[in-house]
Amino acid sequence: NLSDTGNDLWIQENTAYIANNFNGVLVVNFANQSSPSIVRTISLPGRAISLYYHEQKLYVGNQNRFVTIIDLSDQANPQIVGQISTIDTPNGLLVDTVAGSEYLFVAAGIAGLVTIALDPADPINPRIISRMNTQGISHDLVKTANILYLADGYGGIKKIDVSNPSEPQKLLENPYINNALSLNIRHNRLFAACGNQGLQIVDAASLQLVNYFDTQGYVVSVDTTNRYGFLADREVGIHLLNIVNELNITSLALLPQMAAAKKIALRENYIYLLNDQSFQIIQFNP
Repeated sequence: NLSDTGNDLWIQENTAYIANNFNGVLVVNFANQSSPSIVRTISLPGRAISLYYHEQKLYVGNQNRFVTIIDLSDQANPQIVGQISTIDTPNGLLVDTVAGSEYLFVAAGIAGLVTIALDPADPINPRIISRMNTQGISHDLVKTANILYLADGYGGIKKIDVSNPSEPQKLLENPYINNALSLNIRHNRLFAACGNQGLQIVDAASLQLVNYFDTQGYVVSVDTTNRYGFLADREVGIHLLNIVNELNITSLALLPQMAAAKKIALRENYIYLLNDQSFQIIQFNP
């Protein structure tokens, strides 16, 4: 059980990091899957709402429009090593290397896509190098090679070339993928959690809609394997779908939830689920 609202989840080996609202970040060890335990709480100002882990650093988005960088190289003694304003709410975070340099890409609400240059030798001085107004409310982002896909809320999905992070270029958009909240990419398909529009499957090259699945609820998070799709629906529960044939998606199971689901992640045969009140581990036998 959580001491405050669960907002985001990151799974790293046998550790779960949970953005726990005003309670900062919870560090949960689940080496024993049947008995996860909170081993540490990292206290932070404001509301922790988003997470990204990269090379022993945890990036934490705060409702107060900034990202905190935490060094986890000493797990027993995490250290805050940097902080940077994000102009608006950092709903989604992604850290990656482009042309040999490291960048933090932020889905920053009405500020759109905000790009921050990171210097590993000088982590206390990250700096904003670009901002793209996406005309929506940016929630989440995924990246493959130098192409970034942005879930832009009522602005749909954007396809952006970030090969030059200081001057990102919009390549395509599909504004009709309404209420895009969260993205997962598999092969050449984007799986978009679209609230009351359900799951939308989109071709990554053209951004054209391939198919959709209506859960009759409100989908907030999605994860996939080659055969299965897992949807976190805050009104209905957890959907397990057969997505082998993208043109004929079928429901295999529904796991009702007592509290609103927030984030779902799959690792091997386990589903890791964050909802408003708890972190759960569910064994999945295909």
